[in-house]
Amino acid sequence: MGVFSIKELLTQPKFINKKVIINSIIIGGKEYSDLTKKLVRQSPDNDVIFNLSFPDYTSQGKISYRYKIEGLNNNWYTSNSSKIIFNSLPPGKYTFKVFGVGYNGKQSYISTNLNFEIKPKFWQTWWFTAFLILLSGIVIFLILNLYFQKKRNKKLKELVYEKKIAELELQAIKAQINPHFIYNCLNSIQFLLYKKDYEETENYLDVFSQMIRKTLHYSEKTFMSIKDEAEYLSLYLNMEKLRLKDQFDYAVNISENVNNEWTIPSLLIQPFVENAIKHGIPNLKDRKGMIQVSFDCIDSVLGITIEDNGWGIKDVDKLSGKTNSFGVKLSQKRIDTFKQLFNVDISLEIKSLSDTKTQGTQIKIYIPQR
Repeated sequence: MGVFSIKELLTQPKFINKKVIINSIIIGGKEYSDLTKKLVRQSPDNDVIFNLSFPDYTSQGKISYRYKIEGLNNNWYTSNSSKIIFNSLPPGKYTFKVFGVGYNGKQSYISTNLNFEIKPKFWQTWWFTAFLILLSGIVIFLILNLYFQKKRNKKLKELVYEKKIAELELQAIKAQINPHFIYNCLNSIQFLLYKKDYEETENYLDVFSQMIRKTLHYSEKTFMSIKDEAEYLSLYLNMEKLRLKDQFDYAVNISENVNNEWTIPSLLIQPFVENAIKHGIPNLKDRKGMIQVSFDCIDSVLGITIEDNGWGIKDVDKLSGKTNSFGVKLSQKRIDTFKQLFNVDISLEIKSLSDTKTQGTQIKIYIPQR
């Protein structure tokens, strides 16, 4: 038996003057006993096992361990086993802290600390993540580019197909305009021969031959310059003036704002001028006919005006009738075809001047200049 004084019992230390010993550490199946070296490890599973001992013999083996891993969380855990196991630790730098706890609840005066590092696998590194993000972005870009390229190719094929159709339609319309124009001219020649006006017929045939050559020349072209259009219209109006015995005068004016070399659809204006002569000038009793063709430009838009002082029209839709305005109807078709074929916003306005103080018909064609 032993005898202890009450004073000695009251003055017993609150901590055990011992510290936990880490005998070894196993990281991913590899054991490290020399803990003075830097512990850096990379393994497939990252399991970590600490082998501990606490030399507090007075506890007679009734000891436990209080521990935590800084860098993982701040929670303290308690275990009676000398083996502390952590499964699948994520990559990072850690500090293992452990206290020994005796049977009477006293713990070691200081913790035992061990620093170690688990390196990330290559697919866990930031550069690999950045590479994946970059690669994913490239793949998405290529997929989207391929998708939109297919859409563009499909749209391009459709546009090429539509363009071919429009070109064929344009050629068909021209093929209708030329015989129509020649037919009207031959009627005029027939009329002069019927009147036995051989001198006028000769003059008319001379102008007519020039008109035929120019018509055949310009009908081969898709566009013609404003200068060429003005000369062509003047020749045509002069020919019709000969046929109608000076029943009308005419004027073709080009504004200073207009560049003579600007191009417009070939043979677009002549059918409207022909319609003005055919329907606006005949049977005028109180005045001489007048036809004016003018070219002007406002805000990069070319405006072409064909105006006569005839009787005007009560119904604008009459200009598209099959009997009286075949040439105008074809011209309207050509305008629609040019819009589709060349993506040019050509607009047509037909106005009866009989609704105002004057009389006649006014046709305006607007063509944006690029």
